[in-house]
Amino acid sequence: MGVHAAGANRWVHVGPFSGNPAPLLTAATAMLVAAWGAPAPAPASADEARARRPLAIGMGVLAVLTFVAQPDFSAAAITALVVLAALAGGGLGATRLAAAAVVTALVLALLASRFGYVSGRMSGFLAPETDRRGKGYEVLALARAHATATPTGVGLGRGTARRHLSSPGSDYVFAVVTEELGRRAADAVAAAWLAIGVGALLAARGAREPRLRAAALGAGAAAVAPAALHIAVCQGWVPIIGVSMPLLSYDPAAAVAAGAEFGLLAAIALAPRDVRDT
Repeated sequence: MGVHAAGANRWVHVGPFSGNPAPLLTAATAMLVAAWGAPAPAPASADEARARRPLAIGMGVLAVLTFVAQPDFSAAAITALVVLAALAGGGLGATRLAAAAVVTALVLALLASRFGYVSGRMSGFLAPETDRRGKGYEVLALARAHATATPTGVGLGRGTARRHLSSPGSDYVFAVVTEELGRRAADAVAAAWLAIGVGALLAARGAREPRLRAAALGAGAAAVAPAALHIAVCQGWVPIIGVSMPLLSYDPAAAVAAGAEFGLLAAIALAPRDVRDT
C-alpha cells in the first residue's frame, strides 16, 4: 500500500516521513508470534484463549485480503520465514515447520507465477540478453559491476551500478558498495550481517523461556533475511525482487524496524539469567 510501482503498492508518504511498511510489519510479526504463538510458561485460561481467537482470526483474514489486493511476494516470503523462525524458537516441531515451509513456498510460487511483472523478472534473470528493456538490463548491469570490482573499489560515484540501475540507493546498494568501495568492503558488510544472525542464535540459546527464544529467532530472521536476499540479488544468485538492505539502503522504515529488532535481541541477550528463565 502506498506508491504504485513494479506491480505493487509499497512506499507510503506521511508528511516528511516516507518508507516501506513491510519491514515494520515483519518486525511486528516476530513479536506477535512470540507473544501468541509460543507456549506460555503457564497454560492460558479458557477465557484468555477465547478472547484471543477472534482477534487472531481477524488479523489473519485482513492480512490475506491485503495481500490479494496488493501482492508483495518478497515481503510475504520474508514474513513467512519470520513466522517459521519464531515458531521454531517457541518449540514447534521441525517436521511441522518443514511441511509448512514447503506448502508456503509452493503457494507463493503459484500465486507469483500469475503476475506479469513476476514472470518478466524471471525471464529477465534466465535470459538477460533478450530482455534489454526490462529487468534483464539491470541483471547485466549487476554482472558488469561485480565483474569489474577491485579489492579496494573505484570510489568515483559514477560506476556501472549507479548509471544503469533503477534505484541504486535502495534496491542495489550492496552492488554500489562492491563497485565503489571494493570487494573487501562488501565482504565486511556480508560478515556483519552473518554476525548479527549468529548473535540472534546465541540470544535464543541463552533464553530458556519459549517466548523469549521465539522473539529472538523471529527478530533475527526479520533483520537478516532482507539483507541476505538483497545480497543474493546483487550477486546475481536470484532474480531481482526489490528488497532493500536495512541500515544501508535508503529506507527509513527499515532503519526503524532494525532498531526495534536489535533492541529486542540486546534486551534478551543482556537480561539477567533469572529474568530469562521466567
